[in-house]
Amino acid sequence: MKPAGLIGLLALTALAVAVLYPVFMPVLVAGSTTTATTVDTPITSTSTPANTTASTNTTVVEDENEVEVEVEVEDEVEAGNGTVDLVIPLVNLSRAIDLAYTMRNITYELFQWELEHNITVANVTLNLGDKFLERALNLSESNATRRAATFAIVAAIHYGHAPAFAHIVLAKVIKSNLGENYTITPNTINAIVQAASELKSILLNAVNYTSGKDINTSPVALWIERGDEKIAEAQQYLNESSLKEAFKHAVSGYESYVKAYSTLVKTVFIYYVKYEQVFKPKPLPVMKGLIEKLPAEIRAEIEARIQRGEVKEVKDIVKEYTKEVRSRIEERRREEAKVIAEIVSKALDKLSEHPGFKKMFKERELKEYILKLAEEIHSRTNATGLQLLQQVLEELQNRLQQSGGHGLNIREEFSRSVYNISEEDED
Repeated sequence: MKPAGLIGLLALTALAVAVLYPVFMPVLVAGSTTTATTVDTPITSTSTPANTTASTNTTVVEDENEVEVEVEVEDEVEAGNGTVDLVIPLVNLSRAIDLAYTMRNITYELFQWELEHNITVANVTLNLGDKFLERALNLSESNATRRAATFAIVAAIHYGHAPAFAHIVLAKVIKSNLGENYTITPNTINAIVQAASELKSILLNAVNYTSGKDINTSPVALWIERGDEKIAEAQQYLNESSLKEAFKHAVSGYESYVKAYSTLVKTVFIYYVKYEQVFKPKPLPVMKGLIEKLPAEIRAEIEARIQRGEVKEVKDIVKEYTKEVRSRIEERRREEAKVIAEIVSKALDKLSEHPGFKKMFKERELKEYILKLAEEIHSRTNATGLQLLQQVLEELQNRLQQSGGHGLNIREEFSRSVYNISEEDED
């Protein structure tokens, strides 16, 4: 496999992360400044203080697969040299600490594996989790139960980040096992398969740890099964000397195990939160129909404000929030189109003087042409992220053929050029 194919794949992945990460990653802790403290020995205590439930305002959103519980904590919590405002699940102290220990126990081996691959952020995150858990235990002894529960939940959240760092391990494994001129070799495939095997072994240990609890790990098993299939197919393609397919399936298998680990972490967290008896919002019969029609992004916030008695004219608040949310969504989509236009135009710049290609966008700049094209496609199909990028490349190919640009392959040129762009940026 040529470096272009690999780098093209990595470029698409990077674009997906850049575009989708701000949309889906919740802000759990804001405005904090913390210092990591190294913990040389694992925390192994399993003591749990008496049950205590915080008196707070809550919002609950449930479906058959998951439950989201938000609690507004009135007090600020000290963290390092600053403070943070937290939104945490309403879980009693005993169960919050149990959650933190469980999350640590199912991720500790994964953290250690990531540290063996020199993933610095894994070390920082593990140390922060240990610091918050230690603070929770100290506060529980002084009867500061609400604050102790808060720190225990924050510790659990930090431990839950472990699967995400496995992506960095994969990137390092690939980079360190490429052949000359960044080419895929059998050694590259074998290294990925070996890393996937190690990750699966750690994952199975974590699953076994949860077997004594009433936690449904069926979704995790499905992802593991998919990973096994992809790895087996990768090895088959490798035996047939089809390196491109072997690489693709090996990466897919590894990522399936990462997804399985992430699913396990989420399942454990949901298990502890859903188990608790939580306060639900009081019925709002008059406004129920109106609130149910709100965008999901603001429904919980509106209900919480109603519970606190902060909302008097609901329609005005709904109108204000809806307008703001729609504005943010449109702005995000415009920025996404700009990112795609920047990447594609830079990658295809060498083709701008080709007669058929130049005829296609006439006197306009290539970047401007692609930006308008991306906006048109989004308006027509509502595509975003990788889907939008793929449709832009496909539409460019179609228009190029109509303009007499036969023999040029937009996708191949894009993949081939992305690597060069990456090198230039590093220089």
